[in-house]
Amino acid sequence: MTNIFLAPRSNETSHKHFESTIIGGRPYSFVEPYLNETEKKILSKYKTVSVWGNKESLKSRWAKMKPGDYVLFYAKGVFYYSARVVLTKISDELAEKLWPKDKDGTLWSCLFFVDNLKKIKIPIKIVQELAEYEPTWDRVMGFMPLRDNGIEAIKSKFGSIENFINQDQKTLDVIGKIIEKNEEKIKKEVKRIVKESSAKRTSTTGRAFIPKELSESEFEKLVYEVDNPKRERALR
Repeated sequence: MTNIFLAPRSNETSHKHFESTIIGGRPYSFVEPYLNETEKKILSKYKTVSVWGNKESLKSRWAKMKPGDYVLFYAKGVFYYSARVVLTKISDELAEKLWPKDKDGTLWSCLFFVDNLKKIKIPIKIVQELAEYEPTWDRVMGFMPLRDNGIEAIKSKFGSIENFINQDQKTLDVIGKIIEKNEEKIKKEVKRIVKESSAKRTSTTGRAFIPKELSESEFEKLVYEVDNPKRERALR
């Protein structure tokens, strides 16, 4: 089974590293001294290689990764790049050459090399809906595999993982319908909360407090202008 892994860009420092070792890549000659003969055969066809890494603390997740799997890179509510795994490798020596140690002195030594890097634009809400994560799952906090049911849902709705990633017009139409479905659910929930609040009477100082109804413009602003994570937290 082909897996999908989710990899966050946590801060501006990691963004700079992403630019230098994924988007820009490193010359093959840079990584060659750290490769065995089998690894050289795999990577030598690339003039530049794109590589990313995880700490040893996430080794159990990283170990599930294999060539042919996909990685979706995440930042600020959106998966904005996809790539295909061609090789995984553990190397402290290469990791230290690629990136400085973290503040706690650890290295990003669980490496994975990728190709077919593509710009994409997939809101995290889409992935949350497909994989049936809780509404509170509104960001990718650490490197992780996507749930199996999420992968199956992608295949069912889009035909294949490749179609989902390539984002042709049919794919964009399906994504649009998922977004529209979620917006409709949010609108119904907002209406329910407003209706229930208006029906209540809360006495704290001897006077009844009646929450005012939202105007149409206030309602539209709440539903359409606030981003999904903030909106969900507000509803809760």
